[in-house]
Amino acid sequence: MIDRDQAIEIMENLNEQAHNDAWDEWTEAERLEDEGEEEAAEHQRDCASEIQMDFFSDHFVNLDKPTRQAIARLALEDEDFYENYWEPWNPLDPESEAEE
Repeated sequence: MIDRDQAIEIMENLNEQAHNDAWDEWTEAERLEDEGEEEAAEHQRDCASEIQMDFFSDHFVNLDKPTRQAIARLALEDEDFYENYWEPWNPLDPESEAEE
């Protein structure tokens, strides 16, 4: 069984991997902002965020099933964990992941 601290570490590592995977998109947003193209930069940040979330879910589903289930159950039971580590990064439904 995974404890809360281990789950947080896993989620943070997955988010860091996903951020690295979406690095080019984030860099493009910075470039646009540096050039004063605020609207385009904001759009690019939205795109980068979506791409990062897609990468995150890809990495999450590659975890072994017991780990995924334990993290999903924690998200269902712990509102703080859900709000800070699941909801902003993981587009998957924690109920579905907990039941698989």
